[in-house]
Amino acid sequence: MRVRDSSRAAVLHALDLGARGIIIPDVQSVEEARRLVEYAKYYPLGARGFAFSRSAKYGFLPELKQIGDYFTATNQRTILMPQCETAGALEHIEEIAALDGIDGIFVGPYDLSVALGAPARFATPRFAEALGRVIAACRASGKLAFIYANTMPEARAYFAQGYQGAAIGTDTAFLVKAIQGMLQA
Repeated sequence: MRVRDSSRAAVLHALDLGARGIIIPDVQSVEEARRLVEYAKYYPLGARGFAFSRSAKYGFLPELKQIGDYFTATNQRTILMPQCETAGALEHIEEIAALDGIDGIFVGPYDLSVALGAPARFATPRFAEALGRVIAACRASGKLAFIYANTMPEARAYFAQGYQGAAIGTDTAFLVKAIQGMLQA
């Protein structure tokens, strides 16, 4: 689930509802990424507050008998992915990707291209270098590298570069294309 921002409230709202992973937009710094780990991960990785909320099945999970086991299991299965779409995130991508508790990086190519001074110009050497830098940082840290793609051919090209996952298109675009197809038929 993509949260609205990196605030503690936004992160905890998504996780308390039961999200198994969150993508956080507009991350600017290593310190902000550290705070995200603090908000999203339980002890010993972070300082996420515990409550018998929906994500803990309101206290009826068998693993809650050993709270440490619950914390470990939840930390392992909760994916935390800051977006690399700002100059600050790209500048510090190696440090951000290396943080314990960060599970991967999600590239927002449109905003990243804007941050690089070439909006939606994805064929520039500078943009290609930025994408390669994200992949290298993730590989070096053993983390996931995901990216947004408009189409399957775009996603395949990103997979060939080393990305492990892609969000392909948007729900709105799929709906509009389906409606256009029905109208044409």
